[in-house]
Amino acid sequence: MKFYLPLLCGIFIFLSLSCKNSNSAKQDSTMLVTGDNSQLTNNQEKINYLCSKTITHYFSSLENLDTFKIYIIGNSLLESTVHLEIIDSSGKKIYSEKFKSYLLLNFDIDSDTTDLAKENFIKNRIANFFNEDNFIAPAIGDKEEYDSAYSQKDIWDDIHSDRKAIGFRFLIGEEDGRSIAYSRNFKKVVMYFNCC
Repeated sequence: MKFYLPLLCGIFIFLSLSCKNSNSAKQDSTMLVTGDNSQLTNNQEKINYLCSKTITHYFSSLENLDTFKIYIIGNSLLESTVHLEIIDSSGKKIYSEKFKSYLLLNFDIDSDTTDLAKENFIKNRIANFFNEDNFIAPAIGDKEEYDSAYSQKDIWDDIHSDRKAIGFRFLIGEEDGRSIAYSRNFKKVVMYFNCC
């Protein structure tokens, strides 16, 4: 038992620190704010930032990097709002979505798990949300076939025809898997696949 206690403490510390600031050549940064986790906005409204992740990645352009951000605002990791944003190199927000933080819990964690374990699971989801495996190029492979249950034909055909389109896929909840890409024809981010 004496051997396992330091090991368990080490794992807990590692998970707790997984949302601390870090920088790399890809401008990858993650932050967990503790204690007074509020920041003032321009109109002096306090916003509680709990955990965030920011990276740069090619997406809407092959010449300039876009900024991908995900952050949680609220008072509790389990009962807050997740913000997902993509900002192009000119500073224009080209994608924005909000959803409840509990939707980061999925089938990989049991519903009767402790709140602390759920919070650590959410931190891990945020830390890995923009893993390179979630980016696909080309967005739709040559052998992939259109299915009307999961996509719109015009959007599918548009992204499928663009062999330089970069897809980004992510999961919300247990069954809401989404694949998005920037459409040069529609001049916006489109969801080209949405499935269980």
